[in-house]
Amino acid sequence: MGYDEKFALRFFLRSSISSEDDVLVIEPAGFREDEKAARAFGNLSSILEGHLGRPPQVHEVDYAGSPAKEIARILKRVTELSRGHSVIRASLSGGMRILVVLTTLALTKLALGGTRVNLEVDFENLSGHAEIPLSGVVLPRNERLSAVLRTIHEMDKPSVRKVASRLGISHTSAHREIRRLISLGLLTEDLTLTEHGQAYLELVCF
Repeated sequence: MGYDEKFALRFFLRSSISSEDDVLVIEPAGFREDEKAARAFGNLSSILEGHLGRPPQVHEVDYAGSPAKEIARILKRVTELSRGHSVIRASLSGGMRILVVLTTLALTKLALGGTRVNLEVDFENLSGHAEIPLSGVVLPRNERLSAVLRTIHEMDKPSVRKVASRLGISHTSAHREIRRLISLGLLTEDLTLTEHGQAYLELVCF
């Protein structure tokens, strides 16, 4: 989070977090010894505790240590915390660059495993923010999945039967691939591409 809580607060305000959500703040080891960093965290913690009924959890990173070890520690902590949640949203707008990089790499590992991860970055002038559907960017290319997703994208009213007919595959195969696309968060139950699906189509299926 760094020395200023404003980006984190903007993230939480637009995220509409509820008591069912878990919040993890990633900080450099020993951040409480820095007056500005401790004050920023204290302000954020007070606001979140008032909204959630509990303070956010904290993970401290030894940025001067082994990068691989710290990525693994972040990955383990986020994995433990994210059980039972369908989507992970991460704000990368504040804090030290090394922490942003280590956190992004840990979340990329999660996304490669099929977890839906959304990254958000605020513009420095506070005019807006960008959202990056990480899962749709990093999932490996799969020819069958790509063909099914592209076919659905091109149809007005897609259905399992239509996809099977268009691709010349069995109804069972089409149904299996569609269920897989849904489980990966690339497709909704009503066969509409999600933002992750759009990213996968544009960046992986080109």
